[in-house]
Amino acid sequence: MEPINYWQEYVGPESPLEFMGRYDSDEPDRCVAKYISRLPRIYGIVRRQSWGDTFAQEDQLRKEAVASELTAHLEATREDWEPALEAYRNSRPQRAESVDLAPEEIPVVYDEPAEDDAPNEDIVADDDGGEQSSGPDSEPRSDSSEEE
Repeated sequence: MEPINYWQEYVGPESPLEFMGRYDSDEPDRCVAKYISRLPRIYGIVRRQSWGDTFAQEDQLRKEAVASELTAHLEATREDWEPALEAYRNSRPQRAESVDLAPEEIPVVYDEPAEDDAPNEDIVADDDGGEQSSGPDSEPRSDSSEEE
């Protein structure tokens, strides 16, 4: 397959200019990497129209191969989209937030337990087949057979 065939299969009717403008970068490999990261995959195999179509083909395409071919298509058509890219960006309405191509640090926030949440308790079986709590709020059970 030629790079144009990969483009038609995985990107569709969107032009290279629109594609590059959507990811707001001059670097095809960065835009393609962001795009590929959003495509459905299983073990690196990129889905075509459906998973049935994907596995019906003789060869299943991995994300690296698809990314390489999409980047090759953008590089081959660079003379067409690059001069118009800045004008295309300026003609679009301003978005509330742009697509960030840099990895973003996301803080991890842990919820505090509510006051009425019951403590976690481990339930263990006692010798006579019943259950006994062994959590922090449980009291030890006395076994009547040992006291006699």
